[in-house]
Amino acid sequence: MLDAPVAPPDAGTLFTQARDTFLASLSAAERQNLSGCSDINEVLDRIASIASLSKAKKRIFPCLEKIKTFGDNMSTYFKVLEIFCGSHPEWANLALGSLFLVLQLSSNFVSFFEKLCDTVQQFGERMPRYQELYDAFASRPGAISGQLRRSLLCVYTHIFEFFTAVSRVFSKQCGRIKRTPQVIASLMWKPFDLRFQKILAYIKIHQEIVRDELQFASIAASQSTIRKDISQLEALIKAADGMADTHDQLSKTLISMQLMQWLQPPEYELDLEHAQQEKTECTMEWIWELPQLIEWKSENRNSQESSSSIFWIQGNPGSGKTVLASSIIAGLPSVDSARSSDYPVEVMYFFFNQTSHMRGTRNSLPNAYRALAAQLYHRFHHLEKVHNVFAMGTNRMATKLTPASVNELVEAISQCLPHLPNLFFVLDALDECEDSDKLLKQLRQWCDSSPLRVLLLSRPDLASLRRTIPAGSKMLLDRNFINGDIAMYLQPEIEIMCLEGLLPSYADVGSIVNHLVDRAEGMFLWARLMVNYISSQEALTRRQRMDMIMEPKSEGLDSLGDLYDRIANRIRSSTPRNKELAHKALLWIAHTCLDSLELREAIWPESRDPEDKDETGTEQFEHAVIITCCCGLVEKRQTGKFHYIHLTALEFARLGSTFSERPNGALIPGEGEAKVAIVARLLSYLAALPPRPLFGQLGGKAIRIPLGAAGLCFPFPAFHGFPLQSMRSSCQ
Repeated sequence: MLDAPVAPPDAGTLFTQARDTFLASLSAAERQNLSGCSDINEVLDRIASIASLSKAKKRIFPCLEKIKTFGDNMSTYFKVLEIFCGSHPEWANLALGSLFLVLQLSSNFVSFFEKLCDTVQQFGERMPRYQELYDAFASRPGAISGQLRRSLLCVYTHIFEFFTAVSRVFSKQCGRIKRTPQVIASLMWKPFDLRFQKILAYIKIHQEIVRDELQFASIAASQSTIRKDISQLEALIKAADGMADTHDQLSKTLISMQLMQWLQPPEYELDLEHAQQEKTECTMEWIWELPQLIEWKSENRNSQESSSSIFWIQGNPGSGKTVLASSIIAGLPSVDSARSSDYPVEVMYFFFNQTSHMRGTRNSLPNAYRALAAQLYHRFHHLEKVHNVFAMGTNRMATKLTPASVNELVEAISQCLPHLPNLFFVLDALDECEDSDKLLKQLRQWCDSSPLRVLLLSRPDLASLRRTIPAGSKMLLDRNFINGDIAMYLQPEIEIMCLEGLLPSYADVGSIVNHLVDRAEGMFLWARLMVNYISSQEALTRRQRMDMIMEPKSEGLDSLGDLYDRIANRIRSSTPRNKELAHKALLWIAHTCLDSLELREAIWPESRDPEDKDETGTEQFEHAVIITCCCGLVEKRQTGKFHYIHLTALEFARLGSTFSERPNGALIPGEGEAKVAIVARLLSYLAALPPRPLFGQLGGKAIRIPLGAAGLCFPFPAFHGFPLQSMRSSCQ
């Protein structure tokens, strides 16, 4: 060993502080597992023996090469450190042992282990050229400047800052979650990706110091030049610290944008907004007095098993499950507002529904996972643990950001859930999910490993739920719960009919409401369809409407099928023009997602009068489609798009019943025939357009305008995303 001067008095203190900070980020069990490694080969041997990694040798081999390169750089650094600090192998052994520990913590998630190795590689590539420094000063240690000595000490602390940042992502230590105001106010708080970038910035500064020292050693630069360069570097450090807040904010914005590209969530908010619009004020309040639900959402449940963490609300089609789900989503945070402010209640949700394919998505597991993961990030990105999980998951060092795989989504959600004690998932229409059994299995795993509570809503015929959910964790949405809400919905609707003169002056609103509630038999959809049906019959007298309402239950419309049959009979007995409009509208709305202008262009190709497209003409067209011709089977939502009023209405239009003019009783043709008609209309529309540019002059430069502006003159081209190629097999 080379003779060396005594180490600076602050070296041991700095190294001890770096070690203690790292140890504080670990759990007690992890601290006990920390042991030194004599060299990088011992680290690699330990990693190779980890069971979770040994199963993926082909994926892990490149990672071991990256770790070895980083370890070799560290070994050279400690050789330089010995020049003026003397022989202290315990410092090097501790650093290598800590490197193994953080790699071991990430080994349960192979994809995250690979990303961490990419980060280790990047860190190693930024390390200064210590081999050249060792060659230059090994024979004359006294030539090392004070600035270089401080730099060497600081690099050791930065190495452990890196280990600490990684351990905060993967360590199982469970401390209190920081309050949001504390996180914002704390200038010391940095999520992993921002902390790592700043560590790299400091390493780059030390890289510059080493480079300058090598230059000064070779050319014997004057002390004044050294002081000048050092002062410039120190000024850069101060400037970097001063710009940290602005840089952090810009980085967080960029991270959020990249995360959304990585997650690619579906438009899950639209379903919640529509369900909340359908809710009548003061309805669904009884749910908060239900003993089973109170027990389920309680912080102190009798059992911590997944069966008590999952609550199932089952109901027949049209009983109001989706509206009830929206009420629970909105009400859970306010009902439980008395909980500790350290752990506010948050609700994540997803609606499986029959219109998802019209927005380019499917009722699939990946879409549910993407929606839940996006909500987790939006609500909890201020928490360091959650932010770090998503920031590392995106692998932002990659040249091309690819969408998250199902495994990555599940791993990201799984790592976040244990740190979120007051989190609820609400999933509606689970019976519409393409793989409900697999989803239920994953939900159980999450509930077993975290404080998560899940509320599921579906039809009663879901066998996997019927077999596994205990009696105390489920309820049937029957008339005993719904009748009061149906009455509150019907009361203002009947009063409006009386004010508009649709019912006789002697009509008793209370008696009408009670009679319709009795006939509805707990079917919210039946009541809504009945109101729409009565309102649409403009040719009926007041007396006829009253007689229709007050029909005895045994002789009237006692099921949704009966009501749909009567609506179908009304459509088929209308005028030829109204019947044609109804059939075309029902066909297009079943397979597309169009607004008023687009739907009119689709079903009325001869309508080219610009005056028909003003506000008055649009209102008349919408009234003709929704009320007069389709008798309330469809509706226009807040997005401006037309949809069927309910999945059962769509099923009836496609399949029909025994009462029908068509052989299969359907109001619209089969899928293949329907898509042939749609494609034929699209092609005829394109053939009818004038042979000239939509904008600009022929032969001149094209004028770039938004697609929506073109739709003002030619609305149907705005329906540009129709999957013609995917319809080929159906059409054949």
